[in-house]
Amino acid sequence: MNGQTRTAVLTAIRGHKLCFVYVADSLRPDSGSRRLTDIFFADESPVGGIYVGRVENLLPEMNACFIHIGDGRTCLLRNCTDVQSTDGRPLHKGAMVMVQIAKEGKERKAPIVTAKPELHGRHIIITLGKHGVGLSRKISDEETRRRLKKTGRKHVLPGCGVLFRTSAETVSEQVLAAEMAMLNRRAEDLLQRSRHTVKPRQLLAAETDMLKHVPDDAVCHTDLADVADALMAAGRPVHLHSPADLSRIFGTTADVERALRRTVYLKSGANIVIEETEAMTVIDVNSAGAITGGRGSRDFATLNQEAAMEILFQLRIRNLSGIIMIDFVNMRTPAERMELIEAMTAFAADDYAPVTLYGFTKLGILEMSRKRVRTSLREYLKKE
Repeated sequence: MNGQTRTAVLTAIRGHKLCFVYVADSLRPDSGSRRLTDIFFADESPVGGIYVGRVENLLPEMNACFIHIGDGRTCLLRNCTDVQSTDGRPLHKGAMVMVQIAKEGKERKAPIVTAKPELHGRHIIITLGKHGVGLSRKISDEETRRRLKKTGRKHVLPGCGVLFRTSAETVSEQVLAAEMAMLNRRAEDLLQRSRHTVKPRQLLAAETDMLKHVPDDAVCHTDLADVADALMAAGRPVHLHSPADLSRIFGTTADVERALRRTVYLKSGANIVIEETEAMTVIDVNSAGAITGGRGSRDFATLNQEAAMEILFQLRIRNLSGIIMIDFVNMRTPAERMELIEAMTAFAADDYAPVTLYGFTKLGILEMSRKRVRTSLREYLKKE
């Protein structure tokens, strides 16, 4: 983490468990001694759950099909040309197929599933139905990359792919081989059970453990006894506090309240207004008197850069996704627009959810998207 010290704070707010991640030296422009970088929540969603489902309807023109996974739930499987049923045949109506929920359904949209389920370990991800050995892009040392690729090819289960996380860089082959053996056993069990399943059912529940969001290098603090016990059982040092002390030390309640506000104020005096609608998220950047008189275009460019970095931060901690439209201040020239897009692209590279910037419309509105994997913070806190 480039010399930065990370802290994970696990607590419950409004009856919902949250994991706050802070760094001692954030990359945000208004960095202080400790800044919030992420808010994760205990996954009460089905994302990650693995099922055997029945093909209900094939959509050849879309290269997709609808899969019934039980309990009245139907999901959409895309890119299914090369997908085989559990008995090894091409997909057809009524065929059984093993899938994993990759994206929650929203409103009237069906959940999205993949026919290449993933099994996650601490240092390794195994993907069923995929081939090859992949490495985290953050592993740059060539000798380490060669060593990990050799380990992966040696231990991977036939018919599976393996991806080494960044944390695998400093782990011995013995530890990695043991973890891969454990994941291989789970993969074999899933494959065996899927072959003998004749009606839709769940094979593996989605992880609901909030601990999976805790960075490996983070110092942990919590006011939840069960979370403290789980952290210690996993060999993670943890500091247990009272709820009042935890909130006072880290300001978690205030951080959540700020993440739910419609208006966010910037150091320059400008502000951004975030409107969440059913179709998209609309964001307006207001100079609000931060630039007055005959100030030049570079002043507007500086304001827009500040606003852009804050917007990307807000999208991340609020977990906003889908279509996002941003109205910046006084974006007049193509050069200014390109400069802003390049800065946002670089800053968004750190986001755990893929971000795509499409450019400016004829009306000067920036179009972008952020991949939806789970619900937003606001929707999560509304759940009973």
